[in-house]
Order: sequence, then C-alpha cells, then structure tokens
Amino acid sequence: MDRKFSHSRDDRNTFVFNLDIFENDELLGQLGDISENGLMMIAEKPFQYNKFKKVRIALGESENFERFSQDFLDVDIEVRWMKPDQNPRLQRIGCRFLNLNAENLPLIMEIQNFLNLNE
Repeated sequence: MDRKFSHSRDDRNTFVFNLDIFENDELLGQLGDISENGLMMIAEKPFQYNKFKKVRIALGESENFERFSQDFLDVDIEVRWMKPDQNPRLQRIGCRFLNLNAENLPLIMEIQNFLNLNE
C-alpha cells in the first residue's frame, strides 16, 4: 500500500491487517491503535462508557502475524470515549488498560511497531 497518512492516529480508517478483539467468544471489533496506556478499536456497536471488559486481542490467526511472540494478548479495559468513524456503520472506541501486567509491555510494543509499519 503506497498511501501515506498525514493525519493523526485518531483519524485512521484503513487497515491492511485486522487484529480482532474478542470478549469471551464474541467479536467486539478490530484493533485500531495500541499503547502502554490503552487501545482504540473499531466496532459496529457502541459500548457503554466506563464499562469494564476482559478482552483478547487475537494475534496468531494468520501467517502474516507470525512475527509476534504470542498468539494473543489478554487485557482488562475500561471504555473511556467513543466517536463515529468516517464509515457511518462503525464506532471508534477508546479504552484504557486496567491492571496491566508489566510482562505484557514488550508484546504491546511489538503490536504497536507492527501497526506503525502498516500505516
């Protein structure tokens, strides 16, 4: 993909690879961005503000993702903000991590680097 992004990370709307986010076995959405503080996901349904969720980010579903050191990342999140995506059927949902295990930080950095390479 030759397209260069000149807008902020919040304005992302094109994903080369989707990293799915699940709660139990229910697909909630796709990962849009991640940092050591939290994540932004793209979802079809809005969530309740201040809602707590235990989610799993699937990393090992495709041979394209074999660069990751694990197949998934389990995290507790709190929904902090929502806004409509440029696609009117989708929502951008910002979440902060709760009780993040320091052992997860290297994997979060791997995911962050991967997302930055695909901008």
